[in-house]
Amino acid sequence: MAPFAPIGEAGLKAYGLLGTPVYIYSFATARICWSNEAALAFWNARSVDELLTRDLGPHSTATAIRLAEYRETFLRGGQRTENWTFYPRGQPTTALCRCRGLSLSGHPEAMLVEIQALPHEQLPMAELRAIEALRHIPMMITLFSLGGEVLMRNPGALATFAEFDRLQPPGTDHFKAMFAAPDEADALLREASRSGIARSTASMTLPGWPVHSVQLSLVTDPVSGAPACLVAQQDMSELIQVSRRLAASEEALEAVLMLDVAPALVLSVEDRRVIRANHAALALLGDQAESGRDPASLFADPAAFDRLRGKLLTQGSASALLGLRDARGDTAGCSVSGARIRYAGEDALVLLIANVDELYQTAAELEVALDLERRTSTLQRRFMAVASHEFRAPLAVIDSAAQQIERKGEGMSAERLAARAARIRDAVRRLLRLYDDTLERGQNDLGAMGYAPHPGQLRDVIAAVVQGHAGGDPGADPAPEFTLDLPDLPVMALDTALMESALANLVGNALKYSDPPAKVAITAAAGIDDIVVTIRDHGIGIPAAEREAVFEERRRGSNVGVRPGTGIGLSLVRQIVELHGGRIAIVDTPDGPGTTFRLSFPRL
Repeated sequence: MAPFAPIGEAGLKAYGLLGTPVYIYSFATARICWSNEAALAFWNARSVDELLTRDLGPHSTATAIRLAEYRETFLRGGQRTENWTFYPRGQPTTALCRCRGLSLSGHPEAMLVEIQALPHEQLPMAELRAIEALRHIPMMITLFSLGGEVLMRNPGALATFAEFDRLQPPGTDHFKAMFAAPDEADALLREASRSGIARSTASMTLPGWPVHSVQLSLVTDPVSGAPACLVAQQDMSELIQVSRRLAASEEALEAVLMLDVAPALVLSVEDRRVIRANHAALALLGDQAESGRDPASLFADPAAFDRLRGKLLTQGSASALLGLRDARGDTAGCSVSGARIRYAGEDALVLLIANVDELYQTAAELEVALDLERRTSTLQRRFMAVASHEFRAPLAVIDSAAQQIERKGEGMSAERLAARAARIRDAVRRLLRLYDDTLERGQNDLGAMGYAPHPGQLRDVIAAVVQGHAGGDPGADPAPEFTLDLPDLPVMALDTALMESALANLVGNALKYSDPPAKVAITAAAGIDDIVVTIRDHGIGIPAAEREAVFEERRRGSNVGVRPGTGIGLSLVRQIVELHGGRIAIVDTPDGPGTTFRLSFPRL
C-alpha cells in the first residue's frame, strides 16, 4: 500500500455513511480535518466546524513519540491498531483505533482513524492508569513474540530502538539482534522458561554499544493469546564506566567512597569479607554491610552474587541485576557494577550499587513534579493575561472620559460634565469589582480563569457593556453609534464577570478597528436549543483566511497596522465562551465591510 494514499470525495462519502466513528487527523495542523457524524458523537462535539477547531496536538513527550512512530509506519506503507485513551470534554474514553495513512486536499500527510469504543467496565481504572504509566515511564518496555517480532514498544523503548528496528531486514529476530552476544539472549530465554523471569546485564548492538540491565518475563500476548516475552531495560553504561575508571585508580575510589556518590562496598578477594562500606551503602544495607561481615547475607540469591564475583575475578569488571536485602529486610532490585582492584595493599573487589527500584520511583516522582510545575507556570501566565486584559477595558473608559473633559471641559455643560464624571465613577467601580474578583479567583486556585456560573440574564450583561462603551474610545470625538435588538432572553448559566469581559473585548475591538463614529449592531435571539448573539461592526474586517487563526494566542489580523494590541483578546473570548458550553465564530458580513461575530450558548 502506498504511503499517504489520496482519498477522494467518493471515499469520504462512504465513510460518512458508516455508523462507526471515523475521523481524519492531520499531522501538519495537529487537528481533525474531516469527521463523520458518528465521530461527532464520540467526541461530544456540537458540529463538524466546532470539532475541527479543537487542538489535538500531543500534550506529552510520550504522545509525540507515539505519533511520530505512527507517521513512520505509514511512510513504510503500514497500518497500526492499538488502544488509545481520549478525553472528549475532559471525560476519559478508551477505544481500539485502526489507523492508516492517507492524504486529502490541503493535508498531504494525514491519518484515518476508525474507532471501536471499549466500554469502561471492560478495562478497569487500575489497568487504564497502568497503561498510561507504561507510556510515560523512562524505562524501556517491549513486548516480543517468541520469534522476536516487536509487538509493542513504549515511548521510552521507541526513543532508543526506533532506528534500530527500521534497519533490521524482514524476518529478523529483533530480540536476539539487540544483543551484542546473541547467546546471552538465548540464556535469558532458557532461564525464563525455567523460572518465568530472568535478569542479566548485556551490551546492546546500538551506537556506542551501551550496557543495559535486562529483565525478561514470559507472558501471554493479550491480543493473540500466544506466548510472548515482556522485556524491561535500563541503560547502566554510565555506572559501569565509573566502576571501570575506579579499577585504575585507588585514589579515585577513595574519593568516591568519601563523596557518597553511590552506595559502594569494597570486598576482600581472599576471604570475601567487607573491607570498606561508605555511608550510602550503610544507609541502604544497614549493619550487615559493616566491615568484617560476610556479604553473602546481603544478596537475596547468593548464587547470583557468586556468578558476578566469578566474572569480576576472571574478567576484571562486570555488572548484574541482583536483589539486595536493605536495612529493613526488604529486597530491592539493584544494578551492581564491579571491578577488581588493589585497595589498602590488598586484592579486592569494588561494587557500586544503584537501587533500580528507587531510581524508577524517583524518576516517576520527578516527572509528576515537573508536570505540575509546567501546569502551574502555564496557569500563572494565563491568570496574568486574563487579569491584565480585563483591567484594560475600564481603564480605556476612564481615559476616554478624562480626555474629553480635558479637551472640551470649558465648553461643556454641567450635565455633560456630570455624565462624564458618572462614566469615570462607573469604570472605577468596575475596576474595583474586577480587582476583588481577580483576588478571589487567585486565592481559590481556580486555575487561570475561574468559572462560577449562576442563573443569569445575558441581555443585562450586553446592556452593561454597551453602556460602558457609549462614550467611545480614547481620541474619538464622535460617540459610537450602537443599534441594539435585545428581546427578553431565557435565563442561562452565566459567570457574569467573565461574560462581561468577553463581550467588552468584542465591543472594544469593534470600536478600535472602526473609523469614528463607529457603528456597532448587537442582536440577540432565543432558539429552541440555544441563545444566539451577533456583534457586527463596519470596521476594517478580518481577512477570510485568518478567521480561525485570530483565535489563537498572540495572533492578530495582518491588516491591523499600527493599532495597539497583544493578540490574546480573542483567545480569551473563545475560552470564556467555551467555559459556558458555547461556540464563537466569525461569519460572513454580506452588506458591506466589517466583522460579524456569532456567539451561541445552550439554554438551561
